[in-house]
Amino acid sequence: MRKGTLAVGLTGGIGSGKSEALRAFRRLGARTLCLDEAAHRVLARGGPAYGPVRRAFPGAVDVRGEIDRRALGRAVFADLRLRRRLERLTHPAILREMRRFLRGGRGVLVVDVPLLFEAGLQKEFDLTAVVTAGRARRLARLRRRDGLPVSESRRRMA
Repeated sequence: MRKGTLAVGLTGGIGSGKSEALRAFRRLGARTLCLDEAAHRVLARGGPAYGPVRRAFPGAVDVRGEIDRRALGRAVFADLRLRRRLERLTHPAILREMRRFLRGGRGVLVVDVPLLFEAGLQKEFDLTAVVTAGRARRLARLRRRDGLPVSESRRRMA
C-alpha cells in the first residue's frame, strides 16, 4: 500500500462479530468499509448488479421490484452453483468499491471482507485480522440478527 497508509483486511465467519470489531476500529479513528454494505448498494435499484441479478434470480424480486435479500439468500445458500453465479454478478462491483476505498484513503483503513482468504483478497492488504467466536455463540447471533430457523442458520455457517 501507499506510504502513510495501513490497510487491514478484517475477516471471520458469519456471526463471529466482524461488524462490532469494525465499529471498534472506527471509534479508534480508522476509516472503515463493510463489504456486506457494499453488496447492499450494488444490489439496490440503480446499482450495477441490480439488473443482472434481477434477471438471473427472478424469484428473488419482491412486488416493488426490489431484490428480496432473504429470498436470494435462501436460494444461494441452498445451492453452491447459484451462490457462485451470484458472486460472478456482484463481486466485480463490490471489489471496485473496495479498491477505490483503499486507493483514496490515508491512515488506517479497515475493510470487513467476509470471504477474505476464500476469495484470495489477502494480497490487497498490509495485514489481516480474524474475528472468532464459538459455534454456539455464532449460531445464537445469527438467529437473533436474521430471525432464521436453526437449520437455515447452520447451513449458512457451513
